[in-house]
Amino acid sequence: MDIAHDAENARAWLRARGFDVRVEKRSLREDFVRRGLRGVDTIDLAYWADLVGIANPAFIVPNYGSGMIPEQAVIRARQRYGQEQT
Repeated sequence: MDIAHDAENARAWLRARGFDVRVEKRSLREDFVRRGLRGVDTIDLAYWADLVGIANPAFIVPNYGSGMIPEQAVIRARQRYGQEQT
């Protein structure tokens, strides 16, 4: 399995549905703790994929996919979008 190739396929799939993907390394630990989520003690920094509307770049769906590497975040964003749209 070539994760870089899989991530590029995921980006292309999301572009065909009107979204670019922006990936950033960020820590959401404080936000998770504030919301009372369990198991956040092991969460530090991860890569998070945001969906950004191609037609309207001001339309952003933040933290849509995550991973320990950028490619994993993109792939998970594509998987989530596919699941939510069925």
